[in-house]
Amino acid sequence: MRRIVILAAVATALAIVWWLASPLFLDETVDEDFPISLELQLPEGMEESDAMATMDSAAADDMRADDTMDDRMVEAMVVSRGSFRDVDAVHRGSGEAAIYLLEDGDYVLRLEGLDVTNGPDLFVTLSRHPDPTNRDELHDGFVEVAPLKGNRGNQNYTLPADVDAYDIGSVSVYCRAFGVLFSVAPLELEAEG
Repeated sequence: MRRIVILAAVATALAIVWWLASPLFLDETVDEDFPISLELQLPEGMEESDAMATMDSAAADDMRADDTMDDRMVEAMVVSRGSFRDVDAVHRGSGEAAIYLLEDGDYVLRLEGLDVTNGPDLFVTLSRHPDPTNRDELHDGFVEVAPLKGNRGNQNYTLPADVDAYDIGSVSVYCRAFGVLFSVAPLELEAEG
């Protein structure tokens, strides 16, 4: 009986160690398309340069190549954007984060070229703090958006309806189980609310 208890304890300990350590050696890549097409007509009074300034660079390049830009409209406007940075020597991250206002009124967080240290129980979070470095700063206006889909790649997250997209100072990848920041993207407003 004692041998069974010891084996069960060892198996449980190994499972916990695997859950904690395996993400450090495994990467998950996600490659989602942007949720809408960016080509229609410009709103009345909007200049082409204004439209170009409010969309991601790939979409702007596609539209610049098209001679009929004046007959098109941006269905998504960039509210804010920023770049992920390392938190410390162990928790590292790079890539871009942008919050878009879609034509239907929804807000979407787009992570592009994300490459963050993997770990257990990672979540995408929002904070009013412009550049949190610890848990207390992160929890200033803290919103947990969703579990991180993958530690690499391009991903979309619809923001909860009660979130004021113009009041978000940063996007973070956060380990909920241990309360540890993995990477932060300070955001700068690009459009007025």
